[in-house]
Amino acid sequence: MKRSISPTDFFGIKKVSDPQVSSDGSRIAFVVSQPDLKANREQSAVYLIPVRGGAPRQITHGDKR
Repeated sequence: MKRSISPTDFFGIKKVSDPQVSSDGSRIAFVVSQPDLKANREQSAVYLIPVRGGAPRQITHGDKR
């Protein structure tokens, strides 16, 4: 049985933005943001991924944007 999307579902969606290619062209940095309903703000972190593929690696942590 299908169900409609709920507000809780919507707030669980992560947003990817601001891709930047490194000066040597080997990696891409990007920002992943997700709403934090308990804190009433958005949590963001910067990730790096190799251009040739592979797993992204989170390089920032914390409460600040």
